[in-house]
Amino acid sequence: SGLSQRGASTIFEHSLGWPAIVQLLLGVWNRSEHRDALIADFETVRGTAATYLSEHVLDEMPAEIRRMLVEVSLLDHLSEEAAAFIHADGENQWRRLRKLEWFLPFLIEVIGKKGCWRLHPILRDVLVDEFQGLAPLRRKDVHSLLAQWHDQQGHLIRSVKHARLAGCYKQAANYI
Repeated sequence: SGLSQRGASTIFEHSLGWPAIVQLLLGVWNRSEHRDALIADFETVRGTAATYLSEHVLDEMPAEIRRMLVEVSLLDHLSEEAAAFIHADGENQWRRLRKLEWFLPFLIEVIGKKGCWRLHPILRDVLVDEFQGLAPLRRKDVHSLLAQWHDQQGHLIRSVKHARLAGCYKQAANYI
């Protein structure tokens, strides 16, 4: 495939070593005629990966699970409890998601936090972009729920941030 040490390092760096993303980025690499340009401008590859994830991963997912993922994508760590708190049917949708074996490579368990997971950053960026496309009232409601969730978890700064984004300034002041 003509992958140099520099190219391999770049792919690994941008994929964070996640096998599913390494494979995706390697596919982009192999189809490219201008590999040096890819290394210089990896944001193009990141954008290609994001488009692929949106069109070939998220579009294959049941709509209810995708909605739940969009709403919890603002969290650093995902869990069944967080999904249940943020999304009306989050507990059920989280369980359904965990049964989608083809999706599991995009989740990594957080070491030391049983039942907590992280999304690959490129996939998370795609979901956060979709969150921005939600109706303003729904975004406000989700931010309010995120503020409450973070408050319960003892994360003051995140609580205040989401309360502010929800337009709940009194709630933000109460956290402080």
